[in-house]
Amino acid sequence: MVSAIDGDAVAPALKQAMAAGIKVVTYDADAAADARDLFVNQLSYPLAAKTMLDAALLNSPEGGLVAFISAAPTAPNHTAHVKFMKEMIDNDPAYSKLSYVDTVQFAGDDAQKSQEIALNLMQSNPDLKVIISSSAVSAPAAEQAIINAGKSGQVFATGVALPSSVRDFIKEGHSKAFMMWDPAELGYIATVAAAQLAEGKITAEEGQVIDAGEAGSYTVMADGEVQYNKPLIFTADNIDDYDF
Repeated sequence: MVSAIDGDAVAPALKQAMAAGIKVVTYDADAAADARDLFVNQLSYPLAAKTMLDAALLNSPEGGLVAFISAAPTAPNHTAHVKFMKEMIDNDPAYSKLSYVDTVQFAGDDAQKSQEIALNLMQSNPDLKVIISSSAVSAPAAEQAIINAGKSGQVFATGVALPSSVRDFIKEGHSKAFMMWDPAELGYIATVAAAQLAEGKITAEEGQVIDAGEAGSYTVMADGEVQYNKPLIFTADNIDDYDF
């Protein structure tokens, strides 16, 4: 089981494993499709993009300028999230109040670099309203940079974040919403899928069903993708319900 920071870089090793008869399951972040059997995707890319934009509008209902921070240009999920967010802002009336800085910044999942980038974004874009990141490191780090810059309530950060990392931000009113999914359940489903593959109970063929018991049943889609698709948006009303 692998969560791939660089889907192409890890592909040769995974192909060797598959050639040796080892079942390969990716989760959270995919490798090249021909280098694994199944990919358990936490959220479809369009759903992740939609959820982050919904969180952005909870923070800034009037809309405004958005900037993106990603981990790396080789991170397949981050790249796809930004692509779909831009398309939705351009084409979906629900997000017409938003605009975006076209150039994506990359922080390498580093908190200090994320803060520096967030500060630079605010300085170079005086009308910036929201910083969005798929990185659970960069999103809270960007909010901290906003607070440090004295911009709380004027600029907001959102995106993927552990509730424990943003609880104080939300409860103190600096931010209204961040998003994620249940990482424990995602990992459980990926583990069940890997076990059922190894035991021969399922194959990676489209239409196969992974029975994860109380966690639900999930159908294998094209290219071996399995979608978890249970987004969570953390707000002041529910942030204390989550302890991870």
